[in-house]
This record gives sequence, C-alpha cells and structure tokens, in this order.
Amino acid sequence: MSLWIAHLGSEAEVRLLLETLLGLSERLTHQPGSAEHGVAGATPIHVMLAREAVGAVVHALACTSPSCFLRTLHHRLPTAPATSPSHLTAIMALIMVVQTRPAALVSHLRMLVDVVMTALDPSRPILRRTCLQVATALVRELVLKYPVVAFHAAAMRLCVGPASCGDHIGTTAGPDSSIAAVYDLQSATKIRILEEMEGIVMPPYEGLVTLNFSADGNFLAAFSVPVIATSEISPSSASQGTLRVWSLTASWRQTMFLQRIAITVPAHVHRAIVIDSRHVVAHHHQVTAGVSSSGIDLGFKLEWMSATSLRLSHEGKEIQTVNV
Repeated sequence: MSLWIAHLGSEAEVRLLLETLLGLSERLTHQPGSAEHGVAGATPIHVMLAREAVGAVVHALACTSPSCFLRTLHHRLPTAPATSPSHLTAIMALIMVVQTRPAALVSHLRMLVDVVMTALDPSRPILRRTCLQVATALVRELVLKYPVVAFHAAAMRLCVGPASCGDHIGTTAGPDSSIAAVYDLQSATKIRILEEMEGIVMPPYEGLVTLNFSADGNFLAAFSVPVIATSEISPSSASQGTLRVWSLTASWRQTMFLQRIAITVPAHVHRAIVIDSRHVVAHHHQVTAGVSSSGIDLGFKLEWMSATSLRLSHEGKEIQTVNV
C-alpha cells in the first residue's frame, strides 16, 4: 500500500487524499443505512470492513508522509466538527505508527506534540473531551518508545527533545537551537524552552539521546552525544557526551540552567549520529536490541536515583552515575 502512496505527486495530493479518507471515516461511524449521514444500504459487516480499509490507508499515509499528515491534522482538529470521529481515526493511526514504525516519526516529535496540544486545548472543551483518551494514549506510547520524550504524571508535564532540527509546525525559520521544550498538558501550552548555558555556544553537531524529569518534577536532565560522520568512526574510540540539568521552578527572569557535566561513553557503546536530508540516523559498531530496524538508537536511559544523583545507562548497562 505504501508503494502507491509514495507515488502521490505533491503534498496537496496527500492532503486531499487524507481529508477525503477522514471525511469517509466520519460517515462510516454513523448508523449504517442513514442516507443523511451514513452509508445508505450498507450492512454492519460492510461498514466494519470499510472502516478497517480506511484505517489502513490513513496509517499508510502517516508512515509515508508524516510531515504532511501532521500539518493536515494540526489544521483539521480545530476546524472540523469537535465531535468528529475522524479525529480519533487520525490519532489512532499515529499511535500505530509509533508502535510499529517509530523511525517514521522520530524527526517529527515536536510536530506530534503540537498536534497533541491542539487536541487537548482547554479553550475547545468539546474537542478536548473527544480526543482526551486517544491523545493520552499517544503520549504514553511516545514516552515508552522514545528516550527523548518524558512525562511527569503528577505535574502533568511533557518534555520533548528535538530528534532533528526545525520540526515545529508552521516554522519557516532556520533550525531550532533549543535542546528541549516542556509542555503543560493541563493548559496545553509550552511553558519552558531549555537551552544551553548562557555564554556557552552549543556544539553545532550534537544529538540528544535521552532525558528525564526528577521525581518531584522540579528538575530535568538531558544527555547528548557528538554528531560525527561515519568516516570519522573509530571502533576503539570512546566519545564525550554532555549531561545538562535545568531547574523548572525558576522564573523566566532567572536562569534555568544549573549544571553541565562531561561524560565519557565507552567504546563498546560508542555511537555516531549521521544527519541526512530527512532525519537523524544512528550508526552502531554493533547491532544491539535497542537499535530499531532503521538504526535509531533507543538504548540510552537517564534515571534519577535520588534528588542529587543521576544514572546513565545503555541497554541496561550502567555507563556512569553522577552527582548534580
């Protein structure tokens, strides 16, 4: 199915197909046999098969044209009827992509979160009520699948690091220089932009691999590694990563950046990130269980062992525990 979808000529064609499918999904959800809303003369089994077929094509579109899919959904959520079942169809398709094809969305995580924020916007209470369950399920899957996404349940805060540059919906400026962004799910707003310490120029080629909230939700730690070309990889060499810690309780007039710590990643887990024209791809000297089929490394993990102690690991094996 993805083969013929890939031959769609332009983004406008993809958008038109998606809009048509979501409109059909809405009609199929109404009572069969209704000439006004449903599909006249259709039996329940026909409707069920049609829903499955529509869902499969919507899922294929999300896999093959994720950027267009997310832009279309971001525009459609506030403009289509708030109770439209097509919203659920589209978000469920994204959940399936995260579960089965995480590489397809790894370069669009901020765009994904923009969609979630639109669906949960409290100024549109009916839309929020319609999408709450599936949007929450999508957030849960993002946290489970991507180490650069973290959620603090008590504070209702979501943090997302850019898996690639400039992936915000509607952004026409250059690459995004922020390391991560923090969102409040109750108000559906971005409340913090986490950047490098003032006076320090962030390396132009550095890739975030994992982040996590402290237990109380007041601090956030993130670990990144250098981005180098595959030609520069030496199987015996280690790489120097950077651990950063921010306070999320500081006001906008206070500095949020607290600490910057260099951590050596040993040779047996040494990785390089190669940026191509579409997304960030990780290359390992060895194939491990934490690397997806596309080569994206999902094996790094940051854990707060206490209020002042952080443990960095890869594939369950400790790299270093540091005090902050």
